[in-house]
Amino acid sequence: HTAGVFCCRKPPSPLPPPLGPRSSPEGSPVLWSLSGLAEKPSWEYAEEHLKTPCLEEGKFLASFGQYVLSPSIFAILRSQSGRHFTESLDTLRLQDGLDGVLVEGSRSDLGNMSTYLEALQAQLQKGRTAKPEK
Repeated sequence: HTAGVFCCRKPPSPLPPPLGPRSSPEGSPVLWSLSGLAEKPSWEYAEEHLKTPCLEEGKFLASFGQYVLSPSIFAILRSQSGRHFTESLDTLRLQDGLDGVLVEGSRSDLGNMSTYLEALQAQLQKGRTAKPEK
């Protein structure tokens, strides 16, 4: 795999090829070739530019800030000093390609102490209700 990887939230239901993600071997992540990126787009922009075939009306893929990128990103960041990171990601997408990978599970915002503590409490609660493996 030579393109960068951009983590996305899972769509509401499985999508059939060819309109859905590329098929992958059993146990491999499901990948989407990304054709565009936008940082916090308006509803109007998303409706016009970010539609994903087979997702229901008003549903879009969304990043949550986890990336595995090619080393090309460093030269792009240096050449685009002062620009938003999303613009650099889009340049990388145009230059090398960028795939979205659908990630299972939940995520938490760890940007401040209160949301960090909420995430820890959720993990603790999840651990208490999990059934032991046999």
